[in-house]
Amino acid sequence: MNPYNIFSAFIYCCLLLMSCKKTTIIQPGPGTPLPTDTNNQRSFQVAFETLPNYQNTPEGLTVTVAVEPATGGQVTHISARLVYDQQYRTAAINLPKGSYKIKGVIIKNQNGSALFATPVTGSVKAAFVNKPLSITMVLDDQAEKLITLQVISVIASDTPQSFGYADGSFGHRPGQPDSEMDKQILVRPIIRVGDVIYDSIPAQLIVKSWDVKNEMTYNIHYLRGGAQGVYLSAKAVKHQLSVSKWGAYDELILNKEDIKEGVIYDIGGNVEAKK
Repeated sequence: MNPYNIFSAFIYCCLLLMSCKKTTIIQPGPGTPLPTDTNNQRSFQVAFETLPNYQNTPEGLTVTVAVEPATGGQVTHISARLVYDQQYRTAAINLPKGSYKIKGVIIKNQNGSALFATPVTGSVKAAFVNKPLSITMVLDDQAEKLITLQVISVIASDTPQSFGYADGSFGHRPGQPDSEMDKQILVRPIIRVGDVIYDSIPAQLIVKSWDVKNEMTYNIHYLRGGAQGVYLSAKAVKHQLSVSKWGAYDELILNKEDIKEGVIYDIGGNVEAKK
């Protein structure tokens, strides 16, 4: 074959391969900047003076913060990772600009069982801290706000009511009578931007749950990239999970009988790539 024809055929094959479109899976590293939905959001962290008799790393621990608008309304339960940076504190939590009351703070282990909590004013345990809940915080400035609280240990003989919390707030703990336990599922946010799939991105997951009386509880979970564990209340008969990020929105409805522990539920959406 003529050498010129061989060279032309080689160039044609290269161009053909380059023109093929493919879907790319991107897993950003820890330092990779990603777009965020800021708008009217303000950020805060809850820090703790100490975790009594706790010597371990915070890995696997989460902090549930119950927040209510200062003027009253729906109580939002926010779950954030516990981290250590000079002191124990939550990862950053975002809420719309405004005034709020922090009505509950519980630190839980990987099994969803309470290890520490801040007592509520009027409860039996309130005398053990200097500032029992609730407290008011104003999220106005762009600068991140730091709220410092005290927690005390939750021991086997403690009840949620002794801290001022509703029954079941402390999860299932050793020594308690067997009861229906919350179920843990794995949730993985996935966003497709054009032909690119982001499957390891942090996202805010909203979980609305309804009980047999059709009363709703509202939970916010701040998820890291990849599949993350989320507990769904055993008292609820229906859950709505939703994610909104980069202009994409997706939701998933799970009835109580359809929940499968350990299964990965993908949730996300599609966004057109900017040209």
